[in-house]
Amino acid sequence: MAAAFVRTCILYIVIVIALRMMGKRQIGEMEPSELVITILISELAAIPMQDSGKPLLAGVLPILVLLSLQLLLSCSFLKSELLCRLFQGRSAVLIEKGKINERAMRDNRVTLTELIERLRTKDVTDISTVQYAVLETNGQLSVIVSEAHKPPSTQVWLDSGGNITNESIAEGGFPQMIVKDGNIEKKILKKMGLDYNWLVSECKARGAKSPGQVFLMTRDNLGRIYFLKKEKYSGVNHK
Repeated sequence: MAAAFVRTCILYIVIVIALRMMGKRQIGEMEPSELVITILISELAAIPMQDSGKPLLAGVLPILVLLSLQLLLSCSFLKSELLCRLFQGRSAVLIEKGKINERAMRDNRVTLTELIERLRTKDVTDISTVQYAVLETNGQLSVIVSEAHKPPSTQVWLDSGGNITNESIAEGGFPQMIVKDGNIEKKILKKMGLDYNWLVSECKARGAKSPGQVFLMTRDNLGRIYFLKKEKYSGVNHK
């Protein structure tokens, strides 16, 4: 029992030191290579911790080897951009000046539903207000809202005489997806009191012959519409 206690304490200290040497990062902020090393270290430590018949060195030595490999890679990333991109990838611009980059979303396997959910966690409900939305190499989404659409709390409202007013901004609620990648959300359309004829009319007014040519279309309670055609119908070619 005492031997198991000592082995566990030693492995715990070794793992803490190893993770500290890798840098101060949370799990969600780790690069792919760092996450792999962390998982492998936990697995290697579990073997001698559970099996007292195996030498403690059999667990500590591989951990030290992995740590040395990670530190070597980290130093190499500072000198080689190619190696850095190979192991860590590169960031991807999913939204640029209010327009969704459809190809970037496909390449990174990000769905429209997931993108909108992530935007809501950043307090963004209107895609057209987004200047840039960048998917970082650690999986986090960085969102930059255009200056004209900063939250109301950061704006000063004046009347015609230049005096500060208490006028409030009408809330549009969460924009609802009416069309997602060519598919009509019939329940949402009905809930908003709209019909198929209205949808077709709005699509044609924006240059789409049918909802099937629409990549994303949303509408909020104030009637504000965000509309984006599919790439093959819009003539946009992202390179």
